[in-house]
Amino acid sequence: MTYLRDMEELISSINDINMQNYMREALRCYMTGAHRACIIMSFITIHENIYTKLDRLALVNSKAKKIFDEITPTKENQAVFEKEMVDKLAKENIITKLDASFIEILGKLRNKSAHPSGHSPSAEESRYVFSEAITRFLSKPILSANQVSDEILESLGGGNLFPTLKISDHATIVKHELTRLAPEGLPYLLNKLLHSLDDTNNIISKNAQKFILGMSYECSDEYILSSIRKIIIEKQIHKTEREECIALLVSCNYHLLENLSDPTYIRLNEVIIKNCKNNGHNLALNKIKHPINIIKSITKIEPKTSQKKFEKATKVTVEKFKYNTELYNIIQDCDWIKNQLFKCLLNAAKSHDFETANDFAKFAIDADNEISGTFTEKQCFGLLAGIYKAKLNNAHDSKAIVVNKYNSIPKTKEKALNVVHKEKESCQSLLRKIVDDNSLLIDDLITIE
Repeated sequence: MTYLRDMEELISSINDINMQNYMREALRCYMTGAHRACIIMSFITIHENIYTKLDRLALVNSKAKKIFDEITPTKENQAVFEKEMVDKLAKENIITKLDASFIEILGKLRNKSAHPSGHSPSAEESRYVFSEAITRFLSKPILSANQVSDEILESLGGGNLFPTLKISDHATIVKHELTRLAPEGLPYLLNKLLHSLDDTNNIISKNAQKFILGMSYECSDEYILSSIRKIIIEKQIHKTEREECIALLVSCNYHLLENLSDPTYIRLNEVIIKNCKNNGHNLALNKIKHPINIIKSITKIEPKTSQKKFEKATKVTVEKFKYNTELYNIIQDCDWIKNQLFKCLLNAAKSHDFETANDFAKFAIDADNEISGTFTEKQCFGLLAGIYKAKLNNAHDSKAIVVNKYNSIPKTKEKALNVVHKEKESCQSLLRKIVDDNSLLIDDLITIE
C-alpha cells in the first residue's frame, strides 16, 4: 500500500508541472483527511492530463488531431467530454483498452465519492486512486503499444536509422527504441517487422532485418527471446524466404536455439545446412551468417540437447570447415563436436584419394598446434595412423611426413607417443583397425623413444 512518503515521491515522477501541482493539491486533501476530495481531484487530473497530451500528440498524429478537434468544443463549453474522449482514444488504439477500462473503474470510485451514496472513502481507497492515477497515467506518455510500434515501423525508411554495419550498434539503437514499448506491444511489432522484410523498398526491408537482429543480439530478456522464437522461428521457419533471417538470428543469440518444438528442430537443421552450403570459405568470420558462428551458438547450449537436436547440421558444417582453425577454437569445450571433427580429419588423413590425403597432410603441418591442442592423445595417435595408411597408398605429402618420422608435426607426435607409452596394446589394436592390417606393429609406424 502507498503511504505518505511514497505519495510525495510519486509526484516527482510526473513531468508536467501543472499536473504535479494538481496532484499536490490532491495530496493536501489527503493529509487533511479529505479523502473524498483527494479521489475526485486525482480522477479529474487523469482526464486533464490525457487532454493535454492529446493536444501535443495532435501535432504529429492525424488520428489524435481529429479526436482533439472533436473534443475541444465540448470541453470549452464545460460540457462532459471525458468519457467520449477516452472511448475515442481507445478505439484508435492511442490508449490501450485496458487503460480505458481502468479509467472506468476509477470513475465508479469517483462517482461513489462525489455523489450522495452513503459511501465514505477510506484513507486506503484514497491512496489507491492517487497512486494509480500517477503510475498508470500521469507519469506515462499517451501512446499505446501499437502507437509506439507504428512510429518505429515508420522510421524504417530512414537511410540513417542504422548508420553503421556493426551488429552491436544495431542492438544499442534497438534497445533504446524498445524502452518506449510496453511488453504487450512486442508481438504486434514483430509481426509488422516480418511484413516489412518483404517490402519492395530495399532500405525498409534491410532496416527491418537489422531491427530484428538487433533485438536478439546478446539479449537476455526472456520475454523478447520467447516472442522471437514463437513469432519468427516457430511460425516462419517453413518459409524459404525466412531462412536467411533465421540463420542470422541463431548466430546472434544461442538462447534462440532452446525450447523449440521437434518439427522446428528438424527444419532448423536444414536451414543451417543450406546456410552452410551457400556460404563458402571466402566469407569473413566476422560476418554473422558465417556457418562457424552458428556452430558457436550450438556449442553454448546443453551438450546432450545440442547433440540430439543439431548433429546432422553440425556434421555438414564441420566437414566443410574442418581445415578452418577458427573452428578449433570455438569447439574446445564441446566434446561431441570435437569427436565429430576428429572423424572428418581421420577420414581425410587415411583417404585412398591422393588429393584428399595430401590436403590433410599439408594442413596437419600448418595446424600442428591446433590439432594437438584440440584432440586427445589417442586421437592424435589415430591421425598418425591415418597418415601412415595414406603413405602406404603412395600419397606423396603423407609419405613425406612418415619418412621424416612425423617431426614436421612435433606436438601431435608428442601426444601420440604419450599414449603409446601408457596404452601400447590398445594403440596397437587401433593402428591395425585404421590401417586395416592385422600384422602391422607400432614399431612399423613410429619409433618409440
